[in-house]
Amino acid sequence: MSTTVPTASSRRTMHNLDHLVEDIQWLLAAGESREMIVARLGYTTQASLARVLRRAGKHDLARPFERTLGVAR
Repeated sequence: MSTTVPTASSRRTMHNLDHLVEDIQWLLAAGESREMIVARLGYTTQASLARVLRRAGKHDLARPFERTLGVAR
């Protein structure tokens, strides 16, 4: 029987994604614009942030950043 243990790097990535999601949810709830959220979190475009969120399985959070740009799913 083989078990896969998350590496330090993958644990750090999961932790960072959790913080990213939390930050986005907080900023959206505070009424921050999508453009400002992208800039504050260090992304260059809304599409790049949406891509990270989709890859993390956070499709609901990715949608607003995709809609503005007309990005196809």
